Amino acid sequence: MPLAMFILVALASLAIAANRMSSSSFSSSVQTAISVQSLYAADSGAQYAAHKLLFDVSSSAQADANCTALNSDSLSYSAAGLKGCSASLNCTSINNTGENRHLYDLIATATCGSDSLIATRTIAVKATYE
Repeated sequence: MPLAMFILVALASLAIAANRMSSSSFSSSVQTAISVQSLYAADSGAQYAAHKLLFDVSSSAQADANCTALNSDSLSYSAAGLKGCSASLNCTSINNTGENRHLYDLIATATCGSDSLIATRTIAVKATYE
């Protein structure tokens, strides 16, 4: 009888340990997926910012104005792969004195997930207008 009880307790302990390990593994997989999702959302935000900054621009003053306008811009994604993600955009103009080109720092910070499963990624891009 004591041997049977020992085996029963040992098997129950083993089952509990296996359950905790699979639960932890599942949570880790979900966190990794959300992290990748936020990376793609930040990349998409950086591409959107570069497009808004330089597309159909005919002067550096217009590019500067577009840069200023980007600072109040944010994106909320509704596409299937990025649903529930958002990105905030930031642009800084770096004017080189004596040069005819203007440099811009574009920063996109994306957040995906909610509650305890959340991930934030930031992508920085440099752009030039000549």
